[in-house]
Amino acid sequence: MYCAGVVLGATLAAAVWLYTYRVSTLVQYIEYIGRTRRHFRPSERVMEQPWWGVPATVGLILIGASVSLWLLPQRRRVIERVGAFFVKPSV
Repeated sequence: MYCAGVVLGATLAAAVWLYTYRVSTLVQYIEYIGRTRRHFRPSERVMEQPWWGVPATVGLILIGASVSLWLLPQRRRVIERVGAFFVKPSV
């Protein structure tokens, strides 16, 4: 039971870190008119989230939740109850 909690806590901490991770990117405002380059503003470096940040965070949360459920002592009952909540039996 404690291992499942530790795994879930570590997963959530890693997901928060991954979601707030930023990289430095060079932004340039350049327009070409014929062969002449015109700079609207000087180039600058900005911090932004990488394109893979959100998909990696969601994947990490799903994997961590799955491993935590797997580590629970009566994992079959927990998974069946969660599944029964989303899938209604047909009458």
